[in-house]
Amino acid sequence: MKIYYQKENNPGAFYKFYRFLNEAIEENYEKTDDPNLADLILHSTLNNRQEIPTHPADKLVILDWSDFDNIITYNCLGYFKKNWSKRSIVNGVCVKKSPTQLKKNYHPLQEMALPTYFLPEEERTIFVSCSLRETGKGDFPNRIKVLNFLKNCNLKESSIGALHKNKLGIDKWKKENIPNEHIEYLKQLGKSQIVVTCGPSSWEGDSRLWEALASGACVFTDKITANLGPLPIDNQHCFYYDLNDLNSLMDKIDFLKNKEELCRKIGKAGREFALKYHTPKARLEQIINKIKI
Repeated sequence: MKIYYQKENNPGAFYKFYRFLNEAIEENYEKTDDPNLADLILHSTLNNRQEIPTHPADKLVILDWSDFDNIITYNCLGYFKKNWSKRSIVNGVCVKKSPTQLKKNYHPLQEMALPTYFLPEEERTIFVSCSLRETGKGDFPNRIKVLNFLKNCNLKESSIGALHKNKLGIDKWKKENIPNEHIEYLKQLGKSQIVVTCGPSSWEGDSRLWEALASGACVFTDKITANLGPLPIDNQHCFYYDLNDLNSLMDKIDFLKNKEELCRKIGKAGREFALKYHTPKARLEQIINKIKI
């Protein structure tokens, strides 16, 4: 199969996903620079209608990486959308999610565990780590709620809070294979027995969950509702928690204090699950299977 893959002129935050999907195409398919010769045309977008080119609808697949739920109605073979779920938000906190129902050629799209994230496992000397930030309060009250709760739990031998104040910008990902700040974050995941993460309040889908699972740590996350590939199973690949009952999260963490073998078992299963279903290669296969080329 010949694939033509195009990104917008200003790819913004999804540049790293464009880059690694592009590598997966080159490694597993025949890539072409001529859309007229392609069997499949992939276009990555941040929901910018002006930059979506005119290509034959029976070849065009749009990958929409924008965070919010404004979806372009476009004549195409398939439209894959990050942030698929409807949310009920009370006092800034998302209390319920449900899948969106759209046309049959519209599908959910989640981020991925990128292949260069898989660093060697180290001795897990950190009991619990949570690297959520306190910034972005308009979009992340869920994360701030979880972060502040864990800070007040006085967990021993743990790391609660972001390692770096600022997000890594697009320029860092363009200049470096993996920015040093990100490697430091990934190494912390690899040293952690338990990783607690949380999705954004205003949309569903981020890279933190897949990074945590790929690290082999025992992962706690809030519930996710929609994805292109299989979702992690509670008590098998990770532990889900209720944002409205964080005391139950702490009860489960307390239960695992002297259960390192169980943590490793869940972490190992989560890592194998992420590497099987949530890599760039797996995403491409899932996209192609959905559109049935």
